[in-house]
Amino acid sequence: MTSTSPLRTISMTVCAAAIALCAVTQSVGAQNVRENAEMRLEVIGLKRWTLPMIEDSLRRYAPTESLFSHACAGVLREKLKFADASVQYYQTTVGDQVMKPYLAVTVVEPQDSALIRYRPAFKDSLPPRRAWRPVRAVFEKHNLAFQHALQRPDFLWSDAAVSPADSDLARALPLRQFLRAHRTAKDRRVALLTLATTGNSSDRAVAAVILANFGSSDSTWWALADALRDPEGSVSNTAALILRVLSHRAPRRVDWAPATPALRPLIDGTNLFTHNEIMEILAATKIDSALARPLLKDGGYIVLAKLRSQGMSERQASRRLLVQLAGRDLGDSPGAWQEWLGGL
Repeated sequence: MTSTSPLRTISMTVCAAAIALCAVTQSVGAQNVRENAEMRLEVIGLKRWTLPMIEDSLRRYAPTESLFSHACAGVLREKLKFADASVQYYQTTVGDQVMKPYLAVTVVEPQDSALIRYRPAFKDSLPPRRAWRPVRAVFEKHNLAFQHALQRPDFLWSDAAVSPADSDLARALPLRQFLRAHRTAKDRRVALLTLATTGNSSDRAVAAVILANFGSSDSTWWALADALRDPEGSVSNTAALILRVLSHRAPRRVDWAPATPALRPLIDGTNLFTHNEIMEILAATKIDSALARPLLKDGGYIVLAKLRSQGMSERQASRRLLVQLAGRDLGDSPGAWQEWLGGL
């Protein structure tokens, strides 16, 4: 399983009212926006750096790359030493009209590296569990089917035959069979222990898959959220997919208080590729407003930066989380939310 985080592609269909809301925010972050013939790009999260500074540094240290490159997140981290970075590609349709793609580049600047706290690298490297081989085989040989299946609860927990329209999912049928065979309390304990302690990243990813069976337990949600900070991208990506499918399949209130030490680094920008998702998941699971202070006091910069951005998904995710943590809706104005944060 690979350790890289892919550029995320998201398709959206929006109405005219949403486009109007986007227009309201354009003047706020216009200095962080670039546009070429193919797409529009916005850099979210800048403090000391400016867009011209980044472009100048790219010309010096990575002259063959640009912010419009699919590899720009890695370049920002490795060449310009940004603490973290992510790229998400949005294709928006309004009615029958396909809009120019929007590229959201979110960053945590180098001076804020203390905010980025991935889990420590695992020291041991045990052989993979032989009984978990079917899931590893799907991941390695049919990765697109693997990812597609993990986003489809109607497939994972169904006995129905795969329809011709979903023929690609046939390659992921071992996932369905595997989940059906791993529903016991012992399976849950082994998965939790593996995800937290085992050095074999393949087994950690499979453990995340097994936990899809146990969404009724708060500890499952805590473990998967903590796995978003896993140093191996294949593990954090799988955990994100499982959290998403659980929040869509059977959303319920989760007591997130014991997971605060893992959530705070994620909110601050650790693993920016999953930042929108963790905000949406916390809102969907009705995170208690009592956790606003431990999660946002003297922080929340990326959350507010997304509220100010032109990205619809970014604004919606940050607004939903803030409303849930505040226990009330302070509206569209980032200034009102900034004032609330300052009072925590």
